[in-house]
Amino acid sequence: MAELKLTQVDRASPTWRSLSEYLNDRLSALRLQNDMPRMHEETAFLRGQIAEIKVLLRLGEEPVKRIV
Repeated sequence: MAELKLTQVDRASPTWRSLSEYLNDRLSALRLQNDMPRMHEETAFLRGQIAEIKVLLRLGEEPVKRIV
């Protein structure tokens, strides 16, 4: 699978700002749901959703430059 990389322009765009705001709101809501007592399967599902949102939000981070 190819890795998606956002450019500096992408990360500064109104679209990314709106999307990241939505994702952060969604993440907060899922965390609240996860704090409630649930069956193991439901908890695992919520944690999977939380993990995926975190992956998407990391797209907005500056890439780390590696020195070789």
